[in-house]
This record gives sequence, structure tokens and C-alpha cells, in this order.
Amino acid sequence: MNGWHKEAFVAKSGKLSARWVHDDGRVVHIHSRIDPQQEAERIAAQLHPRGEQLIYRWCGVGLGYAAELFLQKLPDFSLLILDDPDPDARAFLEKHRPESPLLSDHHVEWQCFRSSLETPFYRSPELSSLGLASYPVKKPTTKETPQRRKQPGLQPVVLYLKSGYHLESELLAALRAEGVTVVEISFWQRNTFVERLLEAVEATHPSLLLTISHLGFD
Repeated sequence: MNGWHKEAFVAKSGKLSARWVHDDGRVVHIHSRIDPQQEAERIAAQLHPRGEQLIYRWCGVGLGYAAELFLQKLPDFSLLILDDPDPDARAFLEKHRPESPLLSDHHVEWQCFRSSLETPFYRSPELSSLGLASYPVKKPTTKETPQRRKQPGLQPVVLYLKSGYHLESELLAALRAEGVTVVEISFWQRNTFVERLLEAVEATHPSLLLTISHLGFD
């Protein structure tokens, strides 16, 4: 991939680490050359779930050490999306760490794609919101979760395509005043619109999709 290939190696601590190596000799380490597990613990200690947020995107997976530790912190109703510009990221993890929970946990989704970046990797791990952190979501109990999926009308969730239309704020205020949970997805970020829409549908199981003047479906 653009002259880069990924390889695993043993760090000084004895833990498996990984790096990108270019045909011209350049090397970019994905994890620490000394102790990748300790490095992951330091990264994960600084990251915390944001209240009622449902979806988190983790950029750059490598061997998954830090992402695994963050996964342990997530509440049961959250979703962790593993975003990696290397289309073989999952296969690399399966080969070197097949026991990783990132490969089997139902709270995890993989999105590996052949990116347009000059390099097949992100400079550093980054945890970012998909824009779903600003709305209130009632934490479901173990008993409520399956019930809500079978009968979504019991807890109305509206997935709204946000466009900035002049009636928008009044409409959303009215819905929320009636106790409806509103999940907002920006229509104007068109390059990722469909992807974010599908992710939100999977994560929230909305009662309906709402748009003004068919924006997003013209």
C-alpha cells in the first residue's frame, strides 16, 4: 500500500508490538518499542465514556491494546466503531492476536477501508464523537433493552436529519417537550452522511426517521 507494509515484532518487554515499514526504509511505530501494554494503559487512562453517548469511533487499531481497555469502560448500550485506513487491519489482528475481544465483542464494529491518505495509517490513536453526544438517552436496564427493541414505540426515538431549516429548532423543542429522544445527524457532512446515518440506526433503533422537505433524499 503506497510502499508501506505492516509487521509485528517483539518489544523489549516481551509483548508483541507493530510498526509500518516503507520500501525506502522509513519506519513508523504503531505501538511502543519498549512496552506496548503500559503505553496502552496510559492512553486508556485518559479516555472516558461521555455520559449518555452511544457511539464512539476509534481511529487506528494496530494490535488493539488501548482500544480493548477503552472497550471495558463502555456501558452495555454503547457501540465502539474501529476505524482504520488499512483494509487489512482486522486480518492483521486476527493473525497476531486472535484472542482479542475486538474480534468478537458485540459492542464492536469494524470499518476498514482503502483510504485516500498518503499513508495507510493515522498518526496517533484518536477517540472522537460521531455527533450523538448532545441528546439525552435513558440508560436501559438489562430487562429494558430487549423489550425496547421489540417494541420501540415504548420509548420513542426520532432520528432527525439536521439541515438548519428555519423550523428546525421549534420542531425539535416540541418533540423533546413530549419526552421524545431526538438523535441529530447533520445532512451537510455529505461525504459521510450515509455511513453516519446507518451507524445511528443500528445503535439507537429509532421509531422513525424525520426530515424537513425531504432534505437528504432528493
